[in-house]
Amino acid sequence: MNLIGRLKKLEELLIGEYSFEEWDVDGTSTGGMNASLTELNSLSQLAVLSLRIPKVECIPRDFVFPSLRKYDIVLGNRFVAGRYPTSTTLISTDGTSLNAKTFEQLFLHKLESVQVSSCGDVFTLFPARLRQGLKNLKEVIVDRCKSLEEVFELGEADEQSNEEKEMPLLSSLTELQLEMLPELKCIWKGPTGHVSLQNLARLELGYLHKLTFIFTAPLAQSLPKLERLNIRKCGELKHIIREEDGERKIIPQSPGFPKLKTIIIEECGKLEYVFPVSVSLTLQSLPQLQTLDITACGELKHIIREEDGEREIVPESPGFLKIKTLRISYCGKLEYVFPVSMSPSLPNLEQMTIARADNLKQIFYGGEGDALTRDGIIKFPQLRELSLRLRSNYSFLGPRNFDAQLPLQELTIEGHEEVGNWLAQLQVRNLYFSTNLNCQLR
Repeated sequence: MNLIGRLKKLEELLIGEYSFEEWDVDGTSTGGMNASLTELNSLSQLAVLSLRIPKVECIPRDFVFPSLRKYDIVLGNRFVAGRYPTSTTLISTDGTSLNAKTFEQLFLHKLESVQVSSCGDVFTLFPARLRQGLKNLKEVIVDRCKSLEEVFELGEADEQSNEEKEMPLLSSLTELQLEMLPELKCIWKGPTGHVSLQNLARLELGYLHKLTFIFTAPLAQSLPKLERLNIRKCGELKHIIREEDGERKIIPQSPGFPKLKTIIIEECGKLEYVFPVSVSLTLQSLPQLQTLDITACGELKHIIREEDGEREIVPESPGFLKIKTLRISYCGKLEYVFPVSMSPSLPNLEQMTIARADNLKQIFYGGEGDALTRDGIIKFPQLRELSLRLRSNYSFLGPRNFDAQLPLQELTIEGHEEVGNWLAQLQVRNLYFSTNLNCQLR
C-alpha cells in the first residue's frame, strides 16, 4: 500500500500505542497489505518519530532508520508509545531480544535515553565498539535482565584517535538505574581513565546479587553533581568505592561528592564501610548531605573508614552541617557513626534514629582524653526527635567528659541498660534528666 511512503513532506510521525499493531515484513504472506518500516526511508524530511514495534521480526533485515532529530522507539508492549518525543529514546521490554544492528545504529546516532527490561540473553549492554556513543547518553534504566553481566564495556582508548582529548565517555549521563540483574558483576568494565561521571545526579541500584563494588577510585573523583545514592539488596557488595593497592594513600585534588544530599543503603550484608579514608579526606564531610539512612548492613563497621592509627591524619572538617535525618538500624557491627575529626555539632539535625545497632559505642568516636568540642558541649539545636532502640552499656554520644544539649520534643529509649553512662544532660520540653537519672518535672 505504501501509504506512509507517499507522505513525502512529512516532518513528524507519531503512531499511538494501539492505533497500529501489525507492521509488515518483506517476504511474508501478507503481501504488503500492512505498512512496512521501510516506508520511513521515503520520508526525506522526517525529523520526529514515535512508534512501537511489538516484535523485532518486524524490522527488515537491511532496514536503516532515517536520520532523526528526536524519537521514541519502543520494542515490545510494556511502555506507552505515541507521546511526543523530547529527546532520542530507545525502550526495549517484555523479553524482546535486542536487535543488535538496530540498537547499534540508533546508539551511534546520538541516542540519549535507553530503557531495557527483560532483555533475554544479553551479557553486555554497551559493548566496547559502541563506546563513542556513550558520550551522548543521559539516562540508562535497566531491569530484569537475567543474563546481563556488565553494563558498560569501556575498552582501551584508540592510540590513533583523539579520544582522550575529546569529551569523556559518559560525561552526559545524569541518571543510572539498575534493578533485578542477578548476574551483574560490574557496571563498568575496563579502564576508566577516559570516563567521567561529571553530570551524574541520581544512582539507583537494587537486587544486584553479584555486584561487589560500584565505583573505582578515579571514577569517585568525577561525581560533582551526584545528589542521590540509593543502594538496596546488593548482598555481595563490599565496597562502594573500590581502592586498589596503594590508592588508599593517594589524596585526590578535587572533592568527590559536594552535592550529595541523600544516601540510602538497605540490606547490603557484606558492606564494611561507606567511604574509604582516601576519598573522605577531600569530601569536606559531604557539605550538602541531608539524609543518611542505613538499614540491615550486618558487616558495616564504619561510615567513614579509619583504621587503627589513622585518625590523626584526617583533618578537622566542618561536619555534616546540613544533615536533617540520621537513621541507622540493624547494623550489628557498627561501633561509631562519625570520626572524632568531624565537628560533633550537627546544627540542622532534626531526627536521629538508632535501632538494633547493639555494638554501637559512640555516635562521635573518641577516646576518654579526646577534646571533642572547645566548650565541652555537643549541640544539636534543631533535634526534635531521638529514638534509641539498642542494648548497649557504652557512653553512646561520645566520651563521658562532656555535656549534650538536646532540645527534644520526642524521646524513645528501649533496651539501654545504663542511660546515665552515655547522656550527661537532656532536656525534653519540661522533662529534665541528669546523669544520676533523677527525674524532675518543671
